[in-house]
Amino acid sequence: MTKEQARERVLQLAVLHGLGPQLRESMADIFLGVASPQIVPINTVLFKRGQASNDEGFVLLEGDVTVLKEGAPEFVAPAPDVLGEIAHISPTKQRSATVSAASELKILRFKWSALLNAAQQKLSASEMQQFTSALQEYAWKHFTE
Repeated sequence: MTKEQARERVLQLAVLHGLGPQLRESMADIFLGVASPQIVPINTVLFKRGQASNDEGFVLLEGDVTVLKEGAPEFVAPAPDVLGEIAHISPTKQRSATVSAASELKILRFKWSALLNAAQQKLSASEMQQFTSALQEYAWKHFTE
């Protein structure tokens, strides 16, 4: 996957949908600037429910992940998606689900602290507030699904 293809996938992230076009473009640049691309083999566990987040997040660019939450049926989530946002905003900083590769994945792995630091450097206070609000709403939606 080329950097431009990865950028197009990041721009499709649901967490960015409510943001204006310029802010979405800025956030795509920020994600790509702080993340490292990786290929993840099928059946690899990205993280387990209850595990500490270690400040790590993922952008699922290609492939499908299996998500298993306590008290909910297992489901498959397709790309593109952001993973690890619930643990990031949770006071316990623990994973709320077990997520594994249902197919070979192309991901961007990043640290939430690096993402937010880069965003604070590049965005206005208003834009930063818009992004953090969108992230919190998105995480809450994932948590209640």
